[in-house]
Amino acid sequence: MPDEPVAESAWARVPERAAVRGLLVVLAVLVPATLLGALTQGVQGATGAALGVALIVLCQGLTWAATRLARSEPAPVFALLLVASYATKAGVVLVAVLLVGDGLPGARRALALSAGLAAVLAATVEAAVITRVRAPYVEP
Repeated sequence: MPDEPVAESAWARVPERAAVRGLLVVLAVLVPATLLGALTQGVQGATGAALGVALIVLCQGLTWAATRLARSEPAPVFALLLVASYATKAGVVLVAVLLVGDGLPGARRALALSAGLAAVLAATVEAAVITRVRAPYVEP
């Protein structure tokens, strides 16, 4: 019957949980990255590092929103939204690195390094959460 509620599988909330945990890890990196940027590059480094991690926090928040909104969509649509989310992360970081002027080389370097590290950490945490699910995946 089409009107009956569909029971959620164990997989229904896994990508959302993975995105939230990735977001928490990225937030935990914000202060150490900013301090490291300040120690190595001064104020420019601290600013660049904080901006780099903040961009990934924003992108990770978008990933979480996409997984939450697309939870009931068919698998191909859901996968397309996640791929678009990752492409958006890469594009936002690239644009930010290009927009930081040549007059602030310390900020550009710190932004690129901190954003890259934060993105890799978030992706690693997401992969760890998804691979630890102990439920068979069955296409609805």
